[in-house]
Amino acid sequence: MSDPIAHRFCDRLFHLYPEAQEMFAEDLSAQRTKLFQTLTVAEAGLGHGDDLLPAARDLGRRHARDRVGERH
Repeated sequence: MSDPIAHRFCDRLFHLYPEAQEMFAEDLSAQRTKLFQTLTVAEAGLGHGDDLLPAARDLGRRHARDRVGERH
């Protein structure tokens, strides 16, 4: 069920923010996999903030490196 959810998320994201599409490669299959993996980690970390915080910080660093700013 992960693929349909990730597809819907990306479709909705690009519908609401078409300018965001330029930040992604044409083939979104790897990005959709990463999205679902991140959501899985976040869900597992609910109620365990100390475990989730390092993963969230790492994700933030990667996004900053990849030109993701506050407006995104």
